[in-house]
Amino acid sequence: MNKTASRLAPKLATVLSAAYCLLASLSANAQDAEEYVFTLSPFQVDSSQDVGYRATNTISGSRLNTAIKDIPMPIEVITREFIDDTGALDLKEALQYSAGIVRDELQAPAFGTVDFQDPHKGKNEARIKIRGFETTVSLRNGFRRTHGSDTANIGRVEIVRGPAALLYGIGNFGGIVNYSTKRPSAEQQQEVTLMVGSDNMYRVGYEATGPLSEAFGFRINAVRDDRDDWTDFNTRTVNFISPVFEYKPNEKTTVLLDLEYEDVDRIGIGFTRLGNSASGTSAERDVARELPSPRPSTFRWSGPDTTRAFSNHNALIEATHQINDQWAFLVAANQSKFDYDSGNIVGTQIVSDQGPSEIWKPSHIARSEGGGTQEFVNASLRYWWETQSFVTDTQQYRAEATYEFEVGENLHRILFGTLHQTTDSHTKENDSTEMFYHGIEDYSYFRWDNQFGGSPVFRPVKNQEVRDTDQGYYFVYQGDLFNDRVHVVAGLRHDRNDSRVTDRDPDTEAVEDISWRLSGPSEETSPQIGITYGVNDSLSVYALQSSGLFPVYGKTDGAGKAFDPTTADSLEAGIKFDLIENKLSGTISAFKIERENTTRFVWWAPAPKRNNQRGGYDESQPLTYWLWGGGDGSRSYYWDNEENTVDPERTANDRQHILDYASEGNWMGTGNRSDSFGVPVNNPSVRNRGTDVAVDDKSKGWDFQLIFSPEENWQTTFSFAHVEREITHGARFVDLPYSKLAPVDLWIARSSDNGRYGGGPDAFEDPLRASTYSGNLNNGESLDDTPENAASLYNNYRFIEGPLTGLSIGFGVQWEDEREYISGSSSDGSRLFDENDPDKPRSSKIKDKTNVNFTLGYRKSFDNGTKLHLQLNVYNLFDDTQRYGRSYNRPRYYRLSSKFSF
Repeated sequence: MNKTASRLAPKLATVLSAAYCLLASLSANAQDAEEYVFTLSPFQVDSSQDVGYRATNTISGSRLNTAIKDIPMPIEVITREFIDDTGALDLKEALQYSAGIVRDELQAPAFGTVDFQDPHKGKNEARIKIRGFETTVSLRNGFRRTHGSDTANIGRVEIVRGPAALLYGIGNFGGIVNYSTKRPSAEQQQEVTLMVGSDNMYRVGYEATGPLSEAFGFRINAVRDDRDDWTDFNTRTVNFISPVFEYKPNEKTTVLLDLEYEDVDRIGIGFTRLGNSASGTSAERDVARELPSPRPSTFRWSGPDTTRAFSNHNALIEATHQINDQWAFLVAANQSKFDYDSGNIVGTQIVSDQGPSEIWKPSHIARSEGGGTQEFVNASLRYWWETQSFVTDTQQYRAEATYEFEVGENLHRILFGTLHQTTDSHTKENDSTEMFYHGIEDYSYFRWDNQFGGSPVFRPVKNQEVRDTDQGYYFVYQGDLFNDRVHVVAGLRHDRNDSRVTDRDPDTEAVEDISWRLSGPSEETSPQIGITYGVNDSLSVYALQSSGLFPVYGKTDGAGKAFDPTTADSLEAGIKFDLIENKLSGTISAFKIERENTTRFVWWAPAPKRNNQRGGYDESQPLTYWLWGGGDGSRSYYWDNEENTVDPERTANDRQHILDYASEGNWMGTGNRSDSFGVPVNNPSVRNRGTDVAVDDKSKGWDFQLIFSPEENWQTTFSFAHVEREITHGARFVDLPYSKLAPVDLWIARSSDNGRYGGGPDAFEDPLRASTYSGNLNNGESLDDTPENAASLYNNYRFIEGPLTGLSIGFGVQWEDEREYISGSSSDGSRLFDENDPDKPRSSKIKDKTNVNFTLGYRKSFDNGTKLHLQLNVYNLFDDTQRYGRSYNRPRYYRLSSKFSF
């Protein structure tokens, strides 16, 4: 038995034993199943009043089944009918018509960076952004999930916008996506789905549900999905199965066992573009270069040998019981595991005079921004291979109790709950021991065993184990006041989280000397209060103050101190309405979210802790500085700890000379160097740069979601989002404790861009203290690719009489305005400026984009009970193949499905 199973087994056994004893005692006096009038658990959403795309109740806003109109927060529900009509096959596709949710990443080329929201994230295929804040976390039946999901077993999706720490603890600050899985049906039913589509897509699905006995029900969903990509090589194979069992020993008790397994294999995952986006050396930083290819939109330079494979499984056991009319409780355990392996090409660069001389070519690389060319002499492409594997194992345990009572005619509900989460992850990385080379005009694919340098031989470079824990306790009050005119949701949540990182020697597996780092324990209390006021039966207004938190697991600042948790505060106000006899309903919201203490890596940030860990600066030795070229082109300069010069041609009063020299764009020495004086460099600048720093930012704007159903067979959804993202504090630095000679030890001025990385010494309130930095490091910039405005529309009409009975026609429109894909800073904190204005931060944006989809469906019911559903979904109907930023739009494609129910 592995370690995970051995830890999980006793906990699951305890939960199962408690559930069994409870159910055994309750079942002794149970009635026959056919006499039951089952009581819906308050922890389960009531969808009995849902019609078409319109849902009336939610479980995500307060953890209790509640009418959406009474919840003082914006909640969008994506029903199963909407998922089917739009042809969504995974969770991200199900969100395609939710304006303000960014599902795709702007494609990065083989080298370079987009912005500090690293575009190479998303290996788990779950990354999205809501209101400008990214997350790889969704909720599956209220439990955290960190990887994607097939829609085969999704019953509905609920989107709660804004921070949601009160109920779900650590998570995203722009909102949370919670999806509910399908539950067993009271009637026997089977369904077979066959689908074909563009790019050799084949998909078959099977679903069966119904009662196994008077008290047991089941459901099983299984899918096999094979498809290619519209670009070269990229293939994807998915195997998915999810059996669900439900036990109801009496009318007030339910036990649910929900299992899921998914296996995904992908081939040809590497880069289709080859160019520098905005990073690199100082000479390259302000331009974006790209190499030509024979088929720019589809050619995949990296070839078919780049791979990604992952599997995930999930097991949920949940027991709910309605003790009486007032008390109900829930206990649940959820275990999930994500296993990932990949092989990819990394570190691709244009180099000169490297690799086999027979592949060298002079090359003039066109600049994609600003025009002109850059000449490379004897150019070739250099790269290496990387393999990575990691396993993430997460256990979550939840217990909740709710008490419901009335005071006069007003209903009140109180929820007490706790959620414990432990995540163990193990990451291993290997790099090829040799560099490989490719001709810059060679349009053959990069291959594993057919490049200059031979086949790769690997060396281990990383072996790291991480354990993250979070224990949350929450209290929620939900009340209807003043004759059901006012609805209140308020509460507190307290979290205690911790992280421990173990670095092992990649070769020997031995724990390294500096291996255990504690990112805590840290504690945080998150309040939330929201009030809805019903103006009349059709219109209500609400106001909400909420907060969120996310522990900064496994990271320390430049002084070696663990970061406090990232937190966010949100203020929101909105209107909810149900008009025209509930045929027109929606929510309009205005919001402001302020986030503090998120982290980013800045390569030039002071990191004095590194001197202790890696050597470099010795406080007992004279303090010396070295200026490249000596400032006047001839000499270096040295001072000892008493600020006495050891350079006979300079005096101690030349301290300002160092500042002036560095501020003019000259370089300070950073290594253990010495020159003709024989004095080694010894100052806090030696090997102390590069660390994570704290950043503050905010998001504000407004959005709305609208559903219009003039008839039951006519459904329309419309949503709009306006989002403005802004960096409010670009970096917080730590002090350099040993600096005597020069302000901030000159690290801030050491730059080939005239000190513009951080603004130079004048950017500090106290030049002797780096922590007083007040410079404009991206302040006021977005550094984000969320479109400022986005809108989505989907309309579907089904004929219910006449010769076209059973036919349905739908269309969808998705629009987003321009998106920033090169910002004023690269991911490592290097400042990027406009070629034509050296004082203006660079901002390159893709043009606005409109996408139109089309749906044609047909439904037919037969006398024997069999149902047939045929559907054609066409995406990018008008075949827009333009280039947006670095990537080309996917050409028009289709999916044709047939579904048989019996």
